[in-house]
Parts: sequence; C-alpha cells; structure tokens
Amino acid sequence: MVFLGACAATPPGASAVAVPAERAHAYGEKPQGPDFGTVIFTRDSSMIGAALAMKMSIDGKPVADARSGERATLYVPAGEHIVSAKSGVNPRKDVEAVVKPGATRYCRLTIHDSGVTDIDPTLPDGE
Repeated sequence: MVFLGACAATPPGASAVAVPAERAHAYGEKPQGPDFGTVIFTRDSSMIGAALAMKMSIDGKPVADARSGERATLYVPAGEHIVSAKSGVNPRKDVEAVVKPGATRYCRLTIHDSGVTDIDPTLPDGE
C-alpha cells in the first residue's frame, strides 16, 4: 500500500497572530486624519518556508517580517504603492496596490512548493 501526502499552504484566517513588535518596522501606528488606508498582510500557515520570515516592504521601505500564520496591519498613506515580499534567496515579488482613504486592502502572502514567493489580493476573513 502506498500513501501519498503533500504539504499545502492554508490561509490562517482568524487564527493569524500579529507580527511581534520586534519584527514590525513601519506604518504600524494609526495616523490622525483621513488621508490613509489600511493594508492587512496575512501569511499562509505552511511548513514550506516556515523557518523563514517573509520580508515585506511598501515602496522599498521595510514594514514587517512575517512568519507562517502571522498578520501585519499597516496604516499607509492613500495613493498608489508598490507592495513587495521576499523570502530567503528567492526573488522579490512586487505588486501594485492602490490604497484609498479609509479603505482596507487585504493581501495573502504565500511560499509555494517551488519556493516562489507570492502576494495576492484577497477578501477579508469569512467572506
């Protein structure tokens, strides 16, 4: 008898824990005024790359290092931004994000079986 198994990444959903303060670098404080939006990064829970912190940046500025099953809530100036993620020796993944004043954007961070880092837009938990 042969058993086949695979490691799969699963979105942590509501079980995601906040990135600890020592790995949160920027945009963690909610500013005064209406000219900002919220970007929530959630890293999948997975054995693949679990030992690596995924380094996230916005417009080249380091914002947080997330480990498997962690979430970073960032308060970003409204406008167009380049959101990036990098893990280990893998190439950085960049995507464009338009942050609207008062709006919230959700991003899912994944390390695939091949080791490739990915950022995808997603819906809030439970939707």
